[in-house]
Amino acid sequence: MGPVNPEEVAGGDLTMEQLIQLARAHQDLVQELLGQLSDKWYTIRPDAAGEDDYVVRWKFTAREDSVARLLVEGFSNRRIARRLGISERTVKNHLQSIFHKLGVGDRTRAVIKLIRHM
Repeated sequence: MGPVNPEEVAGGDLTMEQLIQLARAHQDLVQELLGQLSDKWYTIRPDAAGEDDYVVRWKFTAREDSVARLLVEGFSNRRIARRLGISERTVKNHLQSIFHKLGVGDRTRAVIKLIRHM
């Protein structure tokens, strides 16, 4: 599959592979946009910040839920660790558990799946 140019996609939905390819090619932009999306989500639905959808849907622990929410906001492992007051290694362990529960192999696929179920 060749590179995906978002301007060439005419109103149709992107496939998962195309979304992943775009996300990897434009990771910085994606992180910024995810942060903005998260802000808008909580503005549109102020009660969303307190919801435990991830906990219920995928049986996340409370800490995994916190890590997943920061992941969706575009935080790096280091920033997640600092925000939650835990080590980067612990963040990596939580991410591996999250990936397993979501049935994905990397953070890009995890973010896509989490956003689709917001």
